[in-house]
Amino acid sequence: MNSEIVNTTESTEDDEGLYPYEEELSNSEMAVSYEHSSMHIGPIPSPEVLAEYNKIDPTFANRILVMAEQQSLHRQEIEKRIVKSGVNDSKLGIIFGFIIGLAALIVSLVLGLNGRTIASSLLGVSGLVGLVSVFIYGTRSNGNEDKS
Repeated sequence: MNSEIVNTTESTEDDEGLYPYEEELSNSEMAVSYEHSSMHIGPIPSPEVLAEYNKIDPTFANRILVMAEQQSLHRQEIEKRIVKSGVNDSKLGIIFGFIIGLAALIVSLVLGLNGRTIASSLLGVSGLVGLVSVFIYGTRSNGNEDKS
């Protein structure tokens, strides 16, 4: 943000009595202040500031623009990696959840064939619940990631 304040004192003879709250000044003087402020928000400086940089060295503005472009490309690459990592984590979670649920069902089948019906039933039900929850949770978490 650029800010500039200019204070001037002007002599006025016809303005007596117009500004009674300015009693500190003499009757023939009035204080006038001027403030100019501007603000530029963005990844690169405003054109006026770039022109000032070019007065120092003619290559400064171009170097600043190249630096901003490189930073933008770097940020985009990081965002791509984050998205790919999230997708891979989600896929691995679903795959390993499926493997664990399938293993529970296989062990339940083996227990059932060996006469352990209560253990087989408990493990079979928990395996099915695990499989269903993995796919439901995996689908819901993917939907939530798309919204953000």
